[in-house]
Amino acid sequence: MGSCYWVKLKVKLNNKAKAIKALQDKISRAKEENVNYGLESYVKHKNYNLNNFDDLIKIFLCEHQGDFEVETVENGFTKYSSGFEASYGWESLMIEMFKEISPYLEDRSKLYINCDDGWDEFVVADGKWYQTH
Repeated sequence: MGSCYWVKLKVKLNNKAKAIKALQDKISRAKEENVNYGLESYVKHKNYNLNNFDDLIKIFLCEHQGDFEVETVENGFTKYSSGFEASYGWESLMIEMFKEISPYLEDRSKLYINCDDGWDEFVVADGKWYQTH
């Protein structure tokens, strides 16, 4: 059993290499954090490049389920949106992902998560992440 999610991630990177490394490190801790990213099963056929920021975000936002969009928006920001089903714990995983990359994001980067039990929003301001709702 799980939850239905609608997620929007709007980011502008100030250090792409470090953001990629942070996401790679998060994925490398999958076993100890008891997370199944599906790299050996349902996303295996996607041929994600784990050295590519967009592909790493696809893993965290469950692009493989098909309701996923990427667009470039104002001032060099990229907006990712995804609707998917996942375990209840996936919300925490996405929040952790945002926290880990937040030092490498420009101000006004944002993560919005709407799921079965409500919504949360996180932003980067003055170089730090904050929960606004």
